[in-house]
Amino acid sequence: MLDRTQRAPSALDLAAQAVEDWLDGAGSAFATRLGKDGGGRRARTWLLAVDHPVLDGKPVSLIVPRDFPANPVQIRVNKKLCLVLPHVEEDGRVCLGMEAWPVDYAHPVHAVDRALEIFEGFLERCRDPSWIEKELHRERLAYWGRWCLRRRRAHDRRPAPKQTFISHQGAVVTGRGLAAVYENGNAILTFGEQDPNILARRHRLAGGTMTLGDVLLIGAELAWTPATWPRDFAQLDALIGQATEHQTSLQAWLQECEDATMPAHRRQKGISTKADRPSKSIRRKFVVLAQKGIYYGFQLSGPLAPSAPAVEPLFLDRIDPTWALTRDHLAPVFGERRKKKVLVLGCGSLASPLLELLVRAGVAHVHVVDAQAFQAENCSRHVLGMSALGKNKAVAMAERLNLEIPGARVYGVAALAVPWIDQVCSPGDYDLVIEATGESSVRTAISQLKTRSLGAIPVIYAWMEPYCAAAHAVLECANDSWPSHDPADELVNAAGWPEQTRIELPACSAGFHPYGAADAFFAASFVAERVIAALDGLINESMVWSWVRTKTFFESLPVKAHTRHIVPSRGGHFDSTTLTRSLDEVLRESK
Repeated sequence: MLDRTQRAPSALDLAAQAVEDWLDGAGSAFATRLGKDGGGRRARTWLLAVDHPVLDGKPVSLIVPRDFPANPVQIRVNKKLCLVLPHVEEDGRVCLGMEAWPVDYAHPVHAVDRALEIFEGFLERCRDPSWIEKELHRERLAYWGRWCLRRRRAHDRRPAPKQTFISHQGAVVTGRGLAAVYENGNAILTFGEQDPNILARRHRLAGGTMTLGDVLLIGAELAWTPATWPRDFAQLDALIGQATEHQTSLQAWLQECEDATMPAHRRQKGISTKADRPSKSIRRKFVVLAQKGIYYGFQLSGPLAPSAPAVEPLFLDRIDPTWALTRDHLAPVFGERRKKKVLVLGCGSLASPLLELLVRAGVAHVHVVDAQAFQAENCSRHVLGMSALGKNKAVAMAERLNLEIPGARVYGVAALAVPWIDQVCSPGDYDLVIEATGESSVRTAISQLKTRSLGAIPVIYAWMEPYCAAAHAVLECANDSWPSHDPADELVNAAGWPEQTRIELPACSAGFHPYGAADAFFAASFVAERVIAALDGLINESMVWSWVRTKTFFESLPVKAHTRHIVPSRGGHFDSTTLTRSLDEVLRESK
């Protein structure tokens, strides 16, 4: 192997050297190198001659990082200016919002010039106190996180959770919630009917001994900057009074919490002693201020009397479905989608990624039915893996989705699809059925049982052709019906396939069609888009959608398929096309 010292300089080396030569030469009028040049590619620092009132005489440095110009130069000020000036990180680095440009490799000195100009503009804007406050409020969540981190490292810090999660759904109104705090350092805050312990255990956030707690939720639409953050009990109480027009008092809420833990006979007599409060009644107290989807937390420590409780700020990580799955984007559409109940028949190579995509898109209430157990050979093209070995596919998939995705309510059923529909299902149980077994017998059974067992609801039939040469999704609207003779092969498929397409294994009814995970997941994405559109009410006509590879692909297969007119004649091996046809149009072709 060639010694590193013998290699020719890289583009990074040449760019960094050009900047060094400039700063040590013409740039020495305003920049002084700190430290000696030890050679090699490492970050190098220069002290800048900058005199500006907002810097309060503190030094400013310019750093050329090891990966310059792939990443731009850094400018650092005194780290004490963090939370005083906007865009200053904990280490003093000024976030200039500057990105590397391709031209920086050819003109690295210009890249440094650009950074210096942006920094000069930043200093000038910092002369305006109103701009500083506006910027601090605009990125308030980031600055709040830095403050919480700083307090966590403080020597006078009261014990508090290492990580606090909050799940709140619906409008923000003044209200009460529950908390579960665990020995592993996690705390879960919930509201309404949510149980924090159930939520924590479901997502494996619980660990060790649990302590319960109470939460006060307050909507606070006000400027949120370091200048307005409450630092003690009195300031927090005053802010709550201001936010609620003095309808809520922090002191009164704490007294209510204490009274709730006092034995009834003592409470009636107005007697309160330490002996009245068993250790199990000692509950943690949290306050949450909510502001347009952003939540700020506080933990209260210590008794209400004789001195006020200590206040510690908490950074809250939202884990409610609206935030985790949409970041509050298009919340009304997402909310309606979460109400829909979906039945998925099959949990194989197409259905498993389809389920994952639908639940992550907010389809919360899902029943999935499959009779097969997961085997090692399924790993090649299934969402599940070796941890599910020997488990029923539907049950294991439901467990996975409920664990990993907030708000998921997936129920796995180890059963055959047709008996389940015939013996268990009733009209009104579901808003949509997805048939993803790929079996003609199941499609036929649905056409026979729909009215009696499912009612007037839409059904989507989804399947892949051998080698994943094509994939199809057929939407049958509520009052339509798929023909009982199942014309999928004759009218929908892109090709007729010979008998030897399926690779048989030495066991009864054992075999498979050869394709990979990338093929199946691509087809699942194709189907998922159309399922979501149907659930959102964007499609009101029975449709047939097809994704079809080109004739070149079909000709490359080891079997001879008889392609039909929907197979594109142009394009290479990796090209494909999508078609949208009405179901009536497709069915008329058989007449």
